[in-house]
Amino acid sequence: RAKHLAEIFNGSMEVLPPFNESDADADFTAAKAKQPQALFSTNYANPVDCRDELGRYRTQQTCSPLAESLSLPIDNRLGFMPHLCGLLMDCDSVETFMDHKIRKYPAVEASIGASAENWLKTISNCSDYTESQQCHPDGTCTAGLQQPGLGGADGGVVSMDNPTCTPYGWGAHDKLAGTCCNSLAAQVIKGKLMEPGVDTILVCWEHLNIQWLAYELSGRVEKVYHEVVDCGVNEQNKTNECWPGNHYDIVYALNFFPNGTFSDLNKLLQNFFPPLDL
Repeated sequence: RAKHLAEIFNGSMEVLPPFNESDADADFTAAKAKQPQALFSTNYANPVDCRDELGRYRTQQTCSPLAESLSLPIDNRLGFMPHLCGLLMDCDSVETFMDHKIRKYPAVEASIGASAENWLKTISNCSDYTESQQCHPDGTCTAGLQQPGLGGADGGVVSMDNPTCTPYGWGAHDKLAGTCCNSLAAQVIKGKLMEPGVDTILVCWEHLNIQWLAYELSGRVEKVYHEVVDCGVNEQNKTNECWPGNHYDIVYALNFFPNGTFSDLNKLLQNFFPPLDL
């Protein structure tokens, strides 16, 4: 798949087909696989997710063949973990992180369980796991799922409307709780898009966090929220996945006007494999 990305985004201008067959008659001129002038990948920023012998996370590996063919660097500074942009991890989410990433894998827990738990405490600022108390950078502490926004005076970053920060959104009722540092990542990526000579950027992002990054890139447009975050329920009253976890062929193409204002989002296919029977 990484090699296929290098083939279609190296200037081929291949038209990527729509994900939904109902969109097949729409005008997808803007959905051509244009050659990017900048590349970004997710920095997982935790001691659990694996790196290869070159120190690259899997998102960076996915972009690497294209980066090599275009002689472009991959910006791997950004990610979703709260400490990447000065936030604190919600105390309650420390437990869900341990459950999803470590405790379900006995070998992993035996190897790094204790050190990972200690590390999570340092980025969550939790006093202990029995008290759901979150302490903020301004010295105040609040009970429950509370989380400071993205600063302002210190980092110059616009505060998030969502008050919680739960990496991956695990265990949270708020569908935007997992936004965390995807907000800052979106701002940096849009800033790069406004640089001279840059009109196309390719982002290789962690799957679950793509929804929040895309929503933030759109400027929190409500229509995009219902396209990438909350896609409702099906006839069996089960949640519809906007980007199914077993479908690896999807591409979100976000288009912007020359002044940086968001235009629209297209859900496309890389066309590497036929669409899965979902």
